[in-house]
Amino acid sequence: MQPLLSVLSSSGVDPGALLRGMGVDPWAFQKGQSRWLSALLTDRLWQTATAHQPDLPLRIAAAVEPSTFGLLTYLLASQDTIQAALVGLTRYYSLLSEATTYRLDMSARSACMTLDLHGPRPPSVESFAVAVSLCFVRRQALGPLGVREVRLTQERPPAALADTHRTLLGAPVHFGCATTAYVFDRQALAVPLRRADPALLVLLEAHAASVLAAPSACELAARVRDQLVARGVDCSVRSEDVAADLGMSDRTLRRLLQAEGTTFRAELDAVLAATASESLARGGGTEDVAAALGFADAAAFRRAFRRWFGTTPRAHAAAARGVTPRGR
Repeated sequence: MQPLLSVLSSSGVDPGALLRGMGVDPWAFQKGQSRWLSALLTDRLWQTATAHQPDLPLRIAAAVEPSTFGLLTYLLASQDTIQAALVGLTRYYSLLSEATTYRLDMSARSACMTLDLHGPRPPSVESFAVAVSLCFVRRQALGPLGVREVRLTQERPPAALADTHRTLLGAPVHFGCATTAYVFDRQALAVPLRRADPALLVLLEAHAASVLAAPSACELAARVRDQLVARGVDCSVRSEDVAADLGMSDRTLRRLLQAEGTTFRAELDAVLAATASESLARGGGTEDVAAALGFADAAAFRRAFRRWFGTTPRAHAAAARGVTPRGR
């Protein structure tokens, strides 16, 4: 997430203030811990950042260099061919995030990279996940990738954003598909990369193996989120109740979550925000969603929603559908 935070900073936005306003400790992003942050939290950051710049994920992805994501991108750039880089992506993307996985399938004349975003994710996240891999490999290759088509599950965005997808991805883009994927010529797999470095690759792969073998620092946060959903998403749930569900004291729960760079409030907000966003996108009314999430009234829900997303439930739902709300 560091490239996103850097772009926000250059645009005059204080990333630290933005993260703290979302209930997220900025340390988690600054100290290489974002691999273990929940998808709900990172999705909220993308949604907040792209509220007024919907093409931001594509622009960031198109500018990724080997230094951008450290170990992962250096490792991919050091491979000898496009095929080796894409296989490396399927194997090592978890160095960056465990919220998305890549799978490479090959036939006689074509190859297909399929992405699994592990649950409903915002369109901005889907666009970035496709663009960051496709654009990075294309920039490192010494020959054409020959992309035939890109498939996205998100609804077709406004015309200008759809055109930006097509221009930056360099291929026809189909929206509303059953899967997220891009298809390219099989022969492109043999195209060499401009920064291939076999000796460096050996060192990077050894380091990647040790990083991936390290225990997950986010196991408790994931269990907390799962328990919040299992209980039925409700804004009034208490940390001590979830701690009891997990067989520990409230104090221990809070201490362990703090060590992961998060808090119980941040995890609860993340679950509430994701559930609210999804419910509104399905057509739920503000009052109904507020009641379903346990808010005292719609006004309290609107205040919380503005804190999460920087906008109103109505405007957020309208943006998700690609329309402009009338009135206030």
